[in-house]
Amino acid sequence: MPPGTLEEALDRVEALAEWAYLVSGSPASEGSLWRSLRAYATRRSLLDALDERCALETAFLTPEERRDIVRAGSFLPTGAHSRLLSAILGVEPGPAVLPRKGRRETR
Repeated sequence: MPPGTLEEALDRVEALAEWAYLVSGSPASEGSLWRSLRAYATRRSLLDALDERCALETAFLTPEERRDIVRAGSFLPTGAHSRLLSAILGVEPGPAVLPRKGRRETR
């Protein structure tokens, strides 16, 4: 669920950073958290597009093929899974993780 307030959003980001530190043993920067969240959001949107395409074009993939493609996300890095999904959907693969140098765009 999306956070209700700005404070709640910040609390969630801080909790995520603390969890990442406990898991990895090194502190997570704001940039690394942002890139990770962006990568997962990219993959989620591609999975949604895959579901929509399978619903509209029932001959696009068999249920077994779709299941295998979705399950590949358990074994592939997020960026690689996003590139696989992009190739299957025939869409231009966008960067799942932005380059480390530079700042993110604000629109």
